[in-house]
Amino acid sequence: MESQSAASQEKALRGGDPCPSPPPEVYQQLLAHGLTDQRSAESPGEVQRKLDALQSSAGDVPLPAHVSQWLKLLLETGHALPFFEPMDLMSHMHLNSPGLLCFYSYEWMYMEEQKHVGLIDLRSESGTVAFYYMLNDDDMPCWDGPASRWVEFAKPSETFVGKFAAKKKSYPSLSDYFLEHIDAAREAQEKERTRLELTQNDTCLVIELWTMSGKKGQPSHSKSQVFTPRYENCTIAELKATVADLTGIQKEALTVKRRHMFNKFKTYLDEQLLSDCGYHAGSQVTVYVD
Repeated sequence: MESQSAASQEKALRGGDPCPSPPPEVYQQLLAHGLTDQRSAESPGEVQRKLDALQSSAGDVPLPAHVSQWLKLLLETGHALPFFEPMDLMSHMHLNSPGLLCFYSYEWMYMEEQKHVGLIDLRSESGTVAFYYMLNDDDMPCWDGPASRWVEFAKPSETFVGKFAAKKKSYPSLSDYFLEHIDAAREAQEKERTRLELTQNDTCLVIELWTMSGKKGQPSHSKSQVFTPRYENCTIAELKATVADLTGIQKEALTVKRRHMFNKFKTYLDEQLLSDCGYHAGSQVTVYVD
């Protein structure tokens, strides 16, 4: 009955129902999937002082119960999350606006200065979480904030840089945002379990054979076979000979290469050892038929 209740609560949450308090199963899943980092636990009195300071910095707009109870839970247990650090709210208080808390601000340089910020809207029932993106140029008069100017001028955006990854532009509540990371952790753990089974606990090599396919005049490679021989630190030439024996393909037609940035490939020479190419037990090696 207890597990059914937890499942029904999570189902209601994913359906978008209001969340007046943190669903306990969400917190338990954060713990179970190793998504908490230990910090110093704080007393209820100190936590309340922090919540009061946050409310004051946001124009005395009350924190939704869902937000305040999540913060109490994390601060009093001394837990932070890789994608939500409660103490960041305190260090970003100077960026807050009436009804808006900033919990995340990340700047980086690629061609030009860029920034992502994460905000909690206290004016919504459960504290909507939203992310915004901007460039530091004359057409973006909100680079330094505060939060209200980001909402007015910056672009709502997913974020895939920094530690606060978010696949959506906004979430109805902190719990919805956390659930996305729980799902990602669950998928990663399942993928790792499958990989360990395939490599027999990192004792085998995973060889993917990619053969030519596609329409005439538009050739491309596609994965056709997978082999998992026990790992030996042999040369590339010896690896190609093994693949040739397994497939009947002439080893002269085989190339071992790895995809790099901008769709470029690094091709390995016959005399190189697997370890010199970064391949070890449990590694995946891609062999192309040219």
